[in-house]
Amino acid sequence: MDKVIQFNEKFFLKGELQSYPLTGSEDKFTPKGKIRFWPGCTIICKISLNSKLHQAITVLQSQIMKIVPSDAYTFLPPSSFHMTLFDCCNVSTMNTSFWPKDISSTDDYGNVTNLLKKRLNGNNFSNIFNLKLTKLFGGFSLLLEGFTHEDERLLRETRDKLSNLLGIKFPTHDTYNFHISLGYLLRWLSENEIQIIIKESNRLFEEFNEKFPLIVMKSPELCTFENMHVFISLNKIS
Repeated sequence: MDKVIQFNEKFFLKGELQSYPLTGSEDKFTPKGKIRFWPGCTIICKISLNSKLHQAITVLQSQIMKIVPSDAYTFLPPSSFHMTLFDCCNVSTMNTSFWPKDISSTDDYGNVTNLLKKRLNGNNFSNIFNLKLTKLFGGFSLLLEGFTHEDERLLRETRDKLSNLLGIKFPTHDTYNFHISLGYLLRWLSENEIQIIIKESNRLFEEFNEKFPLIVMKSPELCTFENMHVFISLNKIS
């Protein structure tokens, strides 16, 4: 997700935001919400299953599920909750200019991840990132930004460093919006559905934000995945 989507929530949910087509949740799920094989590798901060934050997000997700139309959303298992620090590569970037430089396109993501891991060896990264919530977007994503300007600068500088070391840069690199995905949108929403979802999302956001004014993400990890339900850690980068 990037900031263009964030600031055009209604247009996005209605399917009227240009250059952001929705096709089966980016082909990660079927139109009915069943998980698809969609492999790749990424750098994420997992949310500890034993933390109060994880418990609260799980409750929040269950509250949202009671509000949204069931045929319009598919929700992720709580065990998958995380914040993406940096997208590396996946099935949709193969054979594009966004594939890691000087690495041949391949569906062997384990091998690609090991090559990327070598590029990070000997480099130091922060182990802790302080963030705050800015919005519950569309009933499916918690949006985040640095807790202070310095925290935001650290996040952006870390992404810049990873981009340079890994040889990967997406068009949305500078406008990337940190987030925790709770689910995916499967179809465009009606005006009435949007009004209800935004109203209830704002209410739930305020309640959640009061309990968690500061969100701390730790230990970014280089992971592989075959779908959006399971992320396998190969290496901590901090």
